[in-house]
Amino acid sequence: MTSTTKVDWLEDREMPFPRGYRAPNTKERILVSALRLISERGSDGFSLNEVLRKARVSKSSFFHHFRDADALCLDCFERCKPLVEPELKAANYPSVEKLLLEFGKETEARTTSRRFFRLIMFFGQRAMSDVRFRQVQVELTELYQQSLANLILEIEPDLRKDSVLEAVGFLLIVSQGVASHRVLFEDRERMLRIWPHAVRAALSIMRS
Repeated sequence: MTSTTKVDWLEDREMPFPRGYRAPNTKERILVSALRLISERGSDGFSLNEVLRKARVSKSSFFHHFRDADALCLDCFERCKPLVEPELKAANYPSVEKLLLEFGKETEARTTSRRFFRLIMFFGQRAMSDVRFRQVQVELTELYQQSLANLILEIEPDLRKDSVLEAVGFLLIVSQGVASHRVLFEDRERMLRIWPHAVRAALSIMRS
């Protein structure tokens, strides 16, 4: 059976876990239930009682594994790290420009998933007011930035790493903005028009 990629998970009703995933223990079952509930309903529909109902565990069992609902949500956020890593492989692209154009398409594809967007919004809202969530948000952003920079340097190893990281940081800011616009206004074409301009600007930054 072919393994499920992260991009596939975005359209799977069981996202963010591969199809057919079964939790091996009670703690994992709680985490899976919480993440699925967040991806289905977002902040407005999330409650600890509903998580426990879906996981089929008691409150006493829950508190054996987690201090409170915030601790559960923080663990859920940590589990989302694999979802933000690029699916791209440097060997598949003849140039950095082609790689970055494809990165834009990958970002746009992720925004077609309401489940993925609910996850991002749920944890983003918590990061605005809770330093623990903000730290994970920073780690996720740095992970994504480093991963994409490494792909670029595989294709053009003579580029300065600091310039590449700066260019990637710029692209991440642009991608977050156009992705939000894509979801809120359902305007796919504007995102696709803007992205090539952002890529050209990024190339200028990393080669300056």
